[in-house]
Amino acid sequence: MRIAFNASIVDGVLSGLGVYTVNLLRALARLHDDLRVYTSAPAVCGVNPGIVRRVGPGVQPWRGRRGHLQRIAWIQTSLALRLVAERASVLLSPVPEGMLIPLVPQVVVVHDLTPLHFPHAWPRQSIYFRHVLPLVLERCRAVIADSESTRRDLISQYSIDPTRIHVVPCGYARDRYRAGIDASSVKQKYELGPYLLYVGNLLPHKNLPRLLEAFAMAADAIPHTLIIAGRKDPRYHPTLETCVLALNLRDRVRFLDYVTSEDLPALYAGADIVLLPSLYEGFGLPVLEAMACGTPVIASRAGSLPEATGGAAFLIDPVDTRALAGAINLVVDDPPTRAAMRSAGLEQVSRFSWERTAEAILDCVKDVRS
Repeated sequence: MRIAFNASIVDGVLSGLGVYTVNLLRALARLHDDLRVYTSAPAVCGVNPGIVRRVGPGVQPWRGRRGHLQRIAWIQTSLALRLVAERASVLLSPVPEGMLIPLVPQVVVVHDLTPLHFPHAWPRQSIYFRHVLPLVLERCRAVIADSESTRRDLISQYSIDPTRIHVVPCGYARDRYRAGIDASSVKQKYELGPYLLYVGNLLPHKNLPRLLEAFAMAADAIPHTLIIAGRKDPRYHPTLETCVLALNLRDRVRFLDYVTSEDLPALYAGADIVLLPSLYEGFGLPVLEAMACGTPVIASRAGSLPEATGGAAFLIDPVDTRALAGAINLVVDDPPTRAAMRSAGLEQVSRFSWERTAEAILDCVKDVRS
């Protein structure tokens, strides 16, 4: 069985989708010999060059709308024809993109439906998710969701036959995110004292204005700085800076912009708490990475986060800033609570790995072919 793997989403700076794609690909390559990988960034993918089929760089995400449109057009035309020429048995797409007229069977992964729920933040993608993605999913032999929450969302929004949706949780890089990491060099590099940490983008569904409000309520009782590690999106970063100033947090909040994969594990390990108060999540990979590093997590009850954390995190209502502030103070001030959360988090993440994710997806692809 020859699996064609669509890695065209990967570029030089890995976002959440890029992290998922690369890690799934590497794990899948260890399990299955007959792969063909379509990518414009083979060095980033890190697999045997013999299985790589090059794609022009015009499809990469950093090109914005042009890259997205070119990638969708490329999938419908050039990729579709190359799959036939390469005698692919199935196309596996680790992102919600696929063929409208499938020339081979296809399996597509849908991580979340954020553009449907927050169209003002994703104007172009919301059009795609509303009008194009349903047609792609109708033409899939199977659809993979990261969580039961996303599965329910797919059924509700698109009326997909539930028997075609398979829930396969994300993994995490066990060799990179682990307990006992020495955070001293990263603390020195970024000049950090005690800190709380948020990792992710700055988009509205991440609920960062409320996180800042809650931190302002908690800040007088703790010595910590709030570190926000994520690309400084020019659409939202100025608004958040304004919030920081309005809340008199200028000296207590720092925006680190994008943090490299080399620094991120130690940044997690050095934090006293990792915070993810999102209004919506399809999975929430940062909570796995944080718990794997032995760091307590405070997260919201929204979307998939209760599934990902499995009772190991302190869960709060994402719109209740007082509850979030109280949770921060409680966890910071109570070492036994932190120790219990650390232990529960390490037990929870033992259930996840990219190898398990790849095995489950490979089983799904084999079922499609049979």
